[in-house]
Amino acid sequence: MNPEPPIPQELWNQVPPAARAAILAALRSLEARVAALEARLGQDSSNSSRPPSSDGPHVKRRPPAPASRRKRGGHRGHARHTRALVGADQLAGSVECKPSACRGCGQDLGGADP
Repeated sequence: MNPEPPIPQELWNQVPPAARAAILAALRSLEARVAALEARLGQDSSNSSRPPSSDGPHVKRRPPAPASRRKRGGHRGHARHTRALVGADQLAGSVECKPSACRGCGQDLGGADP
């Protein structure tokens, strides 16, 4: 920023020094605020954390990437990944879980029911 405001030099020389300092301080703060507001004007959902619904109608959106032709999941030749089983000697205990009622019809179950 210029050390002096954009007014004629003769007029600036008539301003008292204390007023000059106050004018320059006010100009600096206003210029910083204008710069911050101009930076915010250039933001949209592609370059900030704002949601896409906050964009105006002028923002051009890119079409989504085309879907892959491959199906989801493991493919032929892919090594299967499973958790290793723990030996019976390493178990702390086992709990047998049997439902008390049928999930389908709600009838009470006696224990070894199918």
